[in-house]
Amino acid sequence: MAAGSGFTAAADASISRTIVGVTSGAYSTPSTNGMYAGCFNTQFTAAAKAGATEWTTASDGSYARQQMGVSTAFGWSIAAYVNSTGVVWNNSNTITFPAVTLNNQSLAALGWIDVVTLGSGNINFFYDLSAALSVNIGSNVILNPSTGAVFTTY
Repeated sequence: MAAGSGFTAAADASISRTIVGVTSGAYSTPSTNGMYAGCFNTQFTAAAKAGATEWTTASDGSYARQQMGVSTAFGWSIAAYVNSTGVVWNNSNTITFPAVTLNNQSLAALGWIDVVTLGSGNINFFYDLSAALSVNIGSNVILNPSTGAVFTTY
């Protein structure tokens, strides 16, 4: 499948409705805690922009979404728009998921969700890896500043 990244299909539609002032289905701004990064063992795919499967505590007992949002400690670096480049944004601090404990995991995508509770919330944007990575027991998924999660919007 083709790797993709960006807003999910639901976020695209919701943000578009918000921009034009439609009240039904309008985008909801995440809480002051911001977004939470999540690990997925399948891709969202560029065509569908939906449908990936998130890790669970049943498969990895230590798995938890990690805060990634509005505060300085968990924030984003967002540059001004540049012609022919767009707006480049990336994580400004290291995000470290707990070490895998129960079973080796497959990491095929990362998603950013508006709540910390597993199995709930809205996935607002995602990044598919070009090939799934094996994350073995005892290993962490780490998003380094400026290189871990880089997006460009136009």
